[in-house]
Amino acid sequence: SYRRLMAHVIMSKIGSIARSCSPFLRASSVLTCGYTHAASIPRIHANASSRIRCLCNSMEGKTVAGKGSLEVPDYFEMLRIECKFDIDEVELQQSYRRLMAQLHPDRHSRSTEPEQRAAAARSAEITHAHATLKAAHSRAMHLLALHGAPLTEDSSEGLLAPDFLMEVLEAREQLEASVHGKTLQMLRQQNDVRTDNLCKGLAAAFNEGRLGEARSLTAQLQYLHRIHDEITVRSDVS
Repeated sequence: SYRRLMAHVIMSKIGSIARSCSPFLRASSVLTCGYTHAASIPRIHANASSRIRCLCNSMEGKTVAGKGSLEVPDYFEMLRIECKFDIDEVELQQSYRRLMAQLHPDRHSRSTEPEQRAAAARSAEITHAHATLKAAHSRAMHLLALHGAPLTEDSSEGLLAPDFLMEVLEAREQLEASVHGKTLQMLRQQNDVRTDNLCKGLAAAFNEGRLGEARSLTAQLQYLHRIHDEITVRSDVS
């Protein structure tokens, strides 16, 4: 909400001032911000590590335990695609259709009732997994959970820089004042460009194992996704 966003901006500004006034706080911030200096590790090693983690921890039917959360099913393994942020969307869609065809009720008409219920349940799981991986913001959140660094609304509050929050506020104010379709189209294009740039940064962060940066970018992506939804709603009304 608007009030919640304003509170984020104010608290972030206060935190920035406090850190700039105290060397101790600056050091503390560095230690607790969650960033690592693993970017120097060759990219090929980071990619291999990510794939090995996904393959070892999440064979089909198995789950990955997220930090401080319930076990997380691996949707990448469920859809049988590579475990990474920058997925092949065509491959995702093809795999989804293939799996759904195998689970279609017509193919299980002669199965027992328990088998039919199991196929229906599996179909629902596949559909949910597909929806999660298809959207960039939910795909990023799922990847973070698989890596043991889940992101929630509460934990994302401290990851947003004051400058970003101010930009979001300005975008929301422009959106509130927009009554013409051309203005909404301009805001959509601007939001799409920012989203594309964030996704490029997210792909690099995940590939290179920089989870701290990935969490921060995912938190920003969540806000841009909400703006996208609001623009869509207003466009449908206007």
